[in-house]
Amino acid sequence: MVRHTGIILKRTNPTKSLYSVLDKTEGAIFCSIVRQGICPGACIEYTLQQKMTWLVADNVELVAFPSVNNTADLLLLHRALEICLVCMPIGSFTPGIFEYISILYDTSSMACLESSLVKKIFLCKLLALLGFYPHEKKFQNPFFHSLIAQSLDNIISFPVSMVQEKDVEEWLQSCIAVHIQEQKLKMRSIGEWVEIV
Repeated sequence: MVRHTGIILKRTNPTKSLYSVLDKTEGAIFCSIVRQGICPGACIEYTLQQKMTWLVADNVELVAFPSVNNTADLLLLHRALEICLVCMPIGSFTPGIFEYISILYDTSSMACLESSLVKKIFLCKLLALLGFYPHEKKFQNPFFHSLIAQSLDNIISFPVSMVQEKDVEEWLQSCIAVHIQEQKLKMRSIGEWVEIV
């Protein structure tokens, strides 16, 4: 049997152990997982079997928990998983998303995500990987295209004067307002959702 790797996005039905999972090769899946000690954010390995109308994950092993050192890191993880849950319908696959989210599980990679600005850029890049961009003309410029195309390591070396946190927040707010139904995100307002990271 083929071993799969996935990240738990949400426990959708506690009584039936049903979960939304971001699978490395299958994309967003909905499956039953009967194992203690897993929670949203856990990275697991498993085999998949089709049982009647849903998938069942068997032989589940816990691989990793995210590298979370503080509340800001936890909120970044929550926002990233929430974006995947809301923006990736079950059965959809977006190349590179699993690998990108996996940055949050690597201690050395998390070191480059210390500032709130880089955390917000991380979310911008996640939305861009999913194909979401704001429509406003002010965001359709070489600076934002370059920012999205850069690796996180390169973003850290950007001169601070070039990257305005307010501009990045506006990019996020605009993108979310255009592409994501607010009621699907756990927030009172888009501004609150962005500012809290």
